Amino acid sequence: MQDKSRQDDAIVAFQNFIKKYPDSTYQPNANYWLGQLNYNKGKKDDAAYYFASVVKNYPKSPKAADAMYKVGVIMQDKGDTAKAKAVYQQVINKYPGTDGAKQAQKRLNAM
Repeated sequence: MQDKSRQDDAIVAFQNFIKKYPDSTYQPNANYWLGQLNYNKGKKDDAAYYFASVVKNYPKSPKAADAMYKVGVIMQDKGDTAKAKAVYQQVINKYPGTDGAKQAQKRLNAM
C-alpha cells in the first residue's frame, strides 16, 4: 500500500516539475519516469503518452531509444502486433546499438 502512494506522490512531483521547469535539461527524464510509473500502475495509455513525448520532443536524449521501445511494448500488451512490430523496427533503425534497439530485436525475434 505504501509503495502505491509513493508512486502516486512521484507522479505528482514529476508532473509539477514538467510544468514548473519546461526548459530544464531533465525534461526527458521526468517524462520517461512518468511513463514508467504510469506503466507500473497499469495506466498504459498515459504511459504511452509520456514515452512518446520523450521520443518526439527529445529524440537525442539517452532515454529516447528505451522510451520508443516501451511504446512498442505497450502496443504489444494491447494486442496490436502490427503497430508493435513497426515501433520495434523504428527503434532498431533510429537507435542502432542501443539497449532499446537490442530489446526491440529480441521482441521482434520472439513474435
